[in-house]
Amino acid sequence: MSLAAFFEKHWYAESPGPLSCLYPLELLFKQLSSKRREKLLAQHHKLNEQSNKRLPLVVVGNISVGGTGKTPFIIALVRRLQQQNYKVAVVSRGYGRDTEDCLKVEAESKAEEVGDEPLEVFLATACELWVAAERNKAVAAVIAHGDADVILSDDGLQHYAMARDIEIAIVGSQGLGNGHLLPVGPLREPASRLDSVDFVFNRSAKALHTTTPSYAYQSHLASWVHVHTAERRSLAEGIDSDDGREHNYIAYAGIAQPERFFSELTALGLQFEARPKADHYRYKACEFTAGSTYIVTAKDAVKCREFSEADIWYLELQVELSDAFYNAFTDKLSALNHEI
Repeated sequence: MSLAAFFEKHWYAESPGPLSCLYPLELLFKQLSSKRREKLLAQHHKLNEQSNKRLPLVVVGNISVGGTGKTPFIIALVRRLQQQNYKVAVVSRGYGRDTEDCLKVEAESKAEEVGDEPLEVFLATACELWVAAERNKAVAAVIAHGDADVILSDDGLQHYAMARDIEIAIVGSQGLGNGHLLPVGPLREPASRLDSVDFVFNRSAKALHTTTPSYAYQSHLASWVHVHTAERRSLAEGIDSDDGREHNYIAYAGIAQPERFFSELTALGLQFEARPKADHYRYKACEFTAGSTYIVTAKDAVKCREFSEADIWYLELQVELSDAFYNAFTDKLSALNHEI
């Protein structure tokens, strides 16, 4: 068992088990993160007093490590806002990219330049999107560009140097684990942090004890999409071609929880060879050969566009936003537009 697997096993168990010996480090982490939060909050309050140019800013983030489903949620929220004629911009750190500058994501952008998740959001929504290691620089770029009337931040719940008006926390399918902070548990902040956000979406089967309005994270697999041709097929139709040959399916998943993706494929009745990869993994041409059909996640798909000779499909996941949430959210957003 790898060290990462060892930690995850006990993070998501009922109790920390052998990780209990790390309690002093958990206490140190809690103290340091609390002091950092106080310092950064003071800094951005000072900057806000010096600036009168603001746009409503909504942070979509989480309080635990690993994937929680933020990206498909952001895509759904951007699309819903666009349907209501909001001009939405998204800012992101652009995790895993090679560049460090503040960059605008374009149709010809590559994942290694802007990050895989920002590129996924852009290709799905065509919204204005900027990446910067310091998110405030991306926010400033949006304001300077002058075309948006609301900003969504992809992650950044703990990026307290960035002012925010609405906070949405996503709890992943594994919940809050054993409830402890790093390194004893998977939490970046105490579970009580959920009481201070505006909305919580719960992807796990466990109930959350929070005073914040909580909604079930509702999503479904929508369709198969070919990476290169953009051909769409229903789940029932499948991705078998009419050439009569037997297909060799290989599934890649470079996400935080690849087993979840493989379970979804199995539930669809597909027989395949599973090849899990590290989160944000960068694929190489030699991993896609003729004679096989490849299945990847939407996050992986944006990094496979250059392998044009390969037969690659991805599963499109759609998040459903309830009217109850969306109405409460836009009411709060409208109130901010009057204040800012």
